[in-house]
Order: sequence, then structure tokens, then C-alpha cells
Amino acid sequence: MCFRLLFNINKVKVVNFFLTNTPKGVLDDVDIFINFVVCSKQEFIFISNTPPAIGIKTQMMKTMKFLLTAVLLLQTITINGQKYMVEIPVTQQDSRIHVTLMYQEKNDAFGMMTQDYRITVTNNTTDKLKVYIDYGARLVCGAEKSHKLGPLGDGITIAPSQTVGKPYGSDGIGSAVRLTAGACPRESWKQMGEDEKGSALYSMISTVYYRIVKIENISEKERSAAEAKKQKAEAELRKKAEAEQKQKAAAEERERLQRENTTKTAQNTTVSERTAMSTAGSVGSSNAPAANLSEKVKVNGEYVQVYRENGVPYVRRADGSTHQTTETAFNQISKISNAAKSTSSIAQQQELHQQRIAAQQAEYQRKAAADKLYAQQRDEIITQGVSEMANLIGGIMQYNRAEKERQQAIAERRAEAERQRQHELYMMQTNRRDAFAILPATDIPLVSKEKASNLYFFIYAHNDLSSEYGASAYVSNVFEVGKYRDGTRAYTAKVKNEIENLTPYSEVLHGYYYTYDEAANTRNNLIRALKSTGMRVEEVQYKGKPGQHSPEEIKGAPQPTFGTVISDENTQSVAVPEEKVKKQVEKSNYGTLIK
Repeated sequence: MCFRLLFNINKVKVVNFFLTNTPKGVLDDVDIFINFVVCSKQEFIFISNTPPAIGIKTQMMKTMKFLLTAVLLLQTITINGQKYMVEIPVTQQDSRIHVTLMYQEKNDAFGMMTQDYRITVTNNTTDKLKVYIDYGARLVCGAEKSHKLGPLGDGITIAPSQTVGKPYGSDGIGSAVRLTAGACPRESWKQMGEDEKGSALYSMISTVYYRIVKIENISEKERSAAEAKKQKAEAELRKKAEAEQKQKAAAEERERLQRENTTKTAQNTTVSERTAMSTAGSVGSSNAPAANLSEKVKVNGEYVQVYRENGVPYVRRADGSTHQTTETAFNQISKISNAAKSTSSIAQQQELHQQRIAAQQAEYQRKAAADKLYAQQRDEIITQGVSEMANLIGGIMQYNRAEKERQQAIAERRAEAERQRQHELYMMQTNRRDAFAILPATDIPLVSKEKASNLYFFIYAHNDLSSEYGASAYVSNVFEVGKYRDGTRAYTAKVKNEIENLTPYSEVLHGYYYTYDEAANTRNNLIRALKSTGMRVEEVQYKGKPGQHSPEEIKGAPQPTFGTVISDENTQSVAVPEEKVKKQVEKSNYGTLIK
């Protein structure tokens, strides 16, 4: 026995089914095989009609049937998820982003009822933003579905001018939700008519909404972090330069001390060498000139000196007197004097040596003092650097806390400003609606119902009153609708046909008033009320349908101040012969003549 199934992909239901008996023994191990034909609009697309090979078990064929049916249903559900998708107008809660909400207005309930809704967000700024948004749907059964935008519901990062979310499919960021039949009881589903095939359409969604939780400016944070890093690097460079300057000053001080010590040592060495050379010259000169006296030698209790003059030996006594002496005495006194000189030279050399040692010790002490000063300055620089680094870290932590508090305060102020803005927007929209609600549309009454000779009207039109910035309205001048000479007035349909293209929006005829001033006062109050809510108001002109008046009535009647009155084709401003009036009345076309 073979089954042939014909599916309609638009409705997902069996449109053809029949059975065929197979000869006994031909398909002993085969119970059924499946032949699918998919219907897309008016064309049939052939998929497969090859029967399974003989010998495949019945269970395998049943499994194949289930899988093919599931694939077909899933493909159909996906296609149906794109049908009847509409975009709804929403208030933009933050000028930095643009939010679009869409939902599947209706769907059929064959197989498994589904209904999709989704959100897209566009970054209007030149900065990278992280946006946290809650969105959801209120259902006809009173339930509510709420979701958070983001791969894990933790917000979504949006590049400048980027749009996240797609009008169909899914991009893995939680921007699309599919409701199934279990979201609401079937008896609560809203009937939405039928599709072109006669299948009933339903909706489980009453409305969709969104709410901005917060918006973080990532680019601004990155700029703040970069500025803090730059300031930190500049501070470290300044500290390094100051430390290098101190080290340079200490090195220059050490070099100065070393130069001074070297100069003093050289000076001391030169003095010592000159003294030693002078002493050595005195000791080695036994035949010194007469001007060179010997050392004082004590002889017989008196200090005397010997010298030669012209080769003759002399003695100089302590009182300064001199006398010639013998060679023997001269030699003896000279010998004693030379020994004294030798002793004095050794003492001087020892003194010079001690002076050199003292100078070396002083140089060592000065060098040690300079090294100690350098070490102290280095320790101070290191200690100061460590202290300032600790202060810098503490400053950064304090800055982070202050920045967090500042951002939190900014977010709170923005939230409060947004709440205030939403309240003002609500009041603005309410005032706009109220301004038009008290001025209903009115038809021109028949003469049989309203006997007044002259009635006054004006026209208004407007676009979406909920728009925060783009709302606009048109208001016409006050115009007259009077009686013609035959006692009739212009019909409402005729006036509406003439004003149909007066504005880009749907025109509303409002009235009627018995006096021009009363109508003008109402019109002016409407314009003031609309402008106070931020609407842009433009004035337009309509000639009206003035009646025929006597010259006295024309002269005394108030004239409109809104443009030039254009006379109607049925209106005469001067008296005409009675026969001409009669002809005009006969020629007037107040509808289609039926012979």
C-alpha cells in the first residue's frame, strides 16, 4: 500500500491524499513509501517520487516520514515568521540611538501557532556605545513577556552608525522572540480575519514596548583612560628628569671637590720640593760666598758664625762684630755648623712627609664625605619616588571611585531628565489631542434645518500628534457659507471635494458659527494652543461659499482678514436681470441629471 501526500507550503496542510493497492508479494518488507509535492502559489515543485528499495524495514520508513514532515513544517514556520511583520511607531527615549520595534501582526494557526516580535537599534553618534534595553510584549490574555537585549542579556555594544538586530532571522544577540501557541489559551486569541486561502488568522500580541535601562559611552571611557595614562606617563617623565638633575648636580659637586683637593695637593708638593732643593743646596756648599753665614754654633758659651771673604776666614759674634780667625777654628766651627744643618733638613723633610700624609687623609675624608652625600641623595630620590608612586596609585584609585560616582550621578540625572521629558511629552500630546477634540468635524446643514442666512467655518488638518519634534498642523482662514439667490446652500460634499488637496493631511471642516468674530476667535485660540505645545502651524486660504447679499449688507458686513475672498461661480456681486438669474438657476448642476 502506497501513500501519496501533496502539501501546500503556504498553508502546511494535506491537499491531496489517495491510496494505491500494490500486488501481493511485490513489497513484502515495505509497508509504505512517501511522495511529497510542494505547492508554491500556482506552481508545483517536484521533490521526489522514488519509492524506497525493497527490503527496508517498516520502522525506517516511518522515521523517514517523520523527519521529512518535520523539515517541511520547520521551513514553513520560518517562512511564515516573515509574513505579516509590521513596524510600529515608538517614542525615541534617547537621541543617541534609534529604536525600531516590529511584530507579526497576525498568523494562521495550522500545525503550530507562532508569532514573532523583534527590535533593532541604531547608534546615531560617532562614539562606541553599550546599550542596555528591556523589551517585551503584552498579550491578549493579560500575560507579559519581557526580555533583555544582548547575547547573554547583558547589553549590546554598538559601533558608530551601526544597526544591531535584523528585520528577519536571528543574529544571536537576543533581538528576536517567537511566541508559540502555549503563550496564551486558544480561546483568548484575537481573531484577525482570513488570508487569501480562507484560513483563519489570529494574534496573541496586544502591544510591544521597550525601555532603555542605561547607555554607556565606551569611547568616552577609553578617552578618559587614555588621558589618565598620558598624565601618569608625563608625571613619571617629570620625576625621572628631576632625579637625573639631582644626580647630575651631585656628580658635579664631587668633581668640584676632587679638583680642589688635587690643586691643594699639587701646591703642597711644589712648596715641599722647593724647600728640599733649597736645603740641599745649602748643605752641599762648603765654600759658600761670604754673604752666606754658617749656622750658629755655641763656642765658649757664645753663639758664633763663620764665613769667608776673599778666601780669608772670619768669625761673627752674637753682637754682630766680626774678626779674622784661624783655619783650624774656621774648620771646626764649619764642621759643627754643617752637622746642625743636616739635622734641620731631616726634620724639614719629616715635616713635609707629615704634611703630605695629612693632605692625603683630608682628600680621603672629603671623597668619603662626597660619596656619603651622593648615597644620601640617591636614597632620598628613591624614597621620594616610592612615596610618589604610592600616592599616584592611591590617586588613581580615588579617581576611579570619583569617576564611578560621577558616572552614576550623570546616569541618575539623565534618568530624571528622561522621566521629566516623558511627562512633558505626555502632557504635550494630551494638550494637542484636547485642542482638536473640542473642535469636531461638522457638515454644512441644509436650509431646512438651519434658517440662518450666513454660517462661518474654518478648516484644520494635522499629522501624528505624538511626534515630539515633527508635529505640524494647517489652519485655514474663516470663510462664509451663505445662501444663494434660490435659497439653497453649497453641499458638504462639494466643499470637501474642493478642500481635499488643500493640505498634505486629512482636512477637517469645522463650524458652524453665526458670526465671523466668533469663528475667528475660536480659530485664533486653536492656533495659540497648538503653538504652545511645540507644533508648527501653517495657514492656508479657502474662498468659501459666500451667499448673495444686497449692496447695503455687503457694505456693512465684516470682511475676513485672511487673504482675498474669491467669489464662487454661483455668486453674483451685482444685481442682474431676473431672466438671467432664471437661466442660471436652470443651468446650475446640483447633481447628475437623469433623463
